[in-house]
Amino acid sequence: MKKKFDPLKLLLVPAFLALFIPVHIFVGNPFSKAIAGVTLKRYIEANYPGCYFTEHSYDFTCNGYSTTVYSDINKDIKFVLKTDTFGFTIRDDSYRDMVKLGSNTAHRLNEEYTEILTSVLGEEICGYKIYRITGIMADNYVYGQQYSLKSGPLVPGTEYDIYKISPTDGDILLRVIAPGATAQTAENILLETKQKLADSGIIFDTVSLSIGEDADSWPYIINLERLPYTAFSQPDFSRQIMEIHLKDNPQWSLAFRYINDRYDKLIKAVDWRQADSFEIRSISGKLNMDFNLQDKAWGNIMYTSPDGLGVDDIDVINYESYSDSEIARLGKRTGVINISVMLTRPDKQAVADAINEINIILKNSGLENRTTNMTVTYKESSAVHSFPNLYYREEAFTRKDIQRYNKI
Repeated sequence: MKKKFDPLKLLLVPAFLALFIPVHIFVGNPFSKAIAGVTLKRYIEANYPGCYFTEHSYDFTCNGYSTTVYSDINKDIKFVLKTDTFGFTIRDDSYRDMVKLGSNTAHRLNEEYTEILTSVLGEEICGYKIYRITGIMADNYVYGQQYSLKSGPLVPGTEYDIYKISPTDGDILLRVIAPGATAQTAENILLETKQKLADSGIIFDTVSLSIGEDADSWPYIINLERLPYTAFSQPDFSRQIMEIHLKDNPQWSLAFRYINDRYDKLIKAVDWRQADSFEIRSISGKLNMDFNLQDKAWGNIMYTSPDGLGVDDIDVINYESYSDSEIARLGKRTGVINISVMLTRPDKQAVADAINEINIILKNSGLENRTTNMTVTYKESSAVHSFPNLYYREEAFTRKDIQRYNKI
């Protein structure tokens, strides 16, 4: 007797698919895995003779199968291959990024360098806990580009002598926990680090030191970046440390901003209505420094001049106790005044008279400055003339001086 077809069996198909597809998405299936194994083996034999893989597995993040490829001849040959969902084709080959561009080689050298530095420096330096030591021997500097040594190309599989290439290629990143650290603390840590490494035959190219209150502190108390080995032998090494420290020290920013604001207020407090030769439109004062200072609160590079204030010219602890006369002395050395005046008409002698009277009024107020930037507008003309960097001098400005600055 012929059996009747049971339509309920049709429900088994969608039920099977409903179970198979989700399982396949996350763990794959034995059929696709077998196909992927053959695909990977053939691809490696054709493109990377002598290389091999030991196992492969389903990777749900790429919805395919992946494996790591090795070589017994070259330790830096280690890369990943990925197939499509069912294992028929190679979807991704990381040989270029991991091997050809030198990522594996760089990682190996950096790990070896870090292990050597850690074994030499230990867990403490100058009595302070070393939180992290990182040795960088090779880098790609630009994402996606070839990894290299600073002294030359990086060749995968090459055995490098860390001690030999460290003087030209070794960068050390040292992070130390030292509550209340000062520039002197940083100097002591750097000198002991250099001595310990030198005693072990390690000469480096640069060292970067970050000192924090604890493991999680940010920003660091002190952050010295890429200090060259040659700096240790310079007679002004201590000053270099102090300058680098102060440039990144918020306390210095606070002190400079306070003194700069005080100078600006003193300039604006002068009775400029006494002027006979000009009508004042606006005025401000500022102080210059002799190095760049990145003020993170302001988000800009602050005033810089070769003849500006140095790191030793401001007491960053007691700056709020400065008197007006002390602020004025700093202004005489490096003060800059930006002033906008109005004259009747364009005339070289009238401009010279205005500059001279500005200097006289400042001197009588005890506020001699170093330079003046003056902008001149006129009641009877639409012309605008600028006179930058007018250095203060005792002798009066003349028509010829004005002619050299700006031809009216």
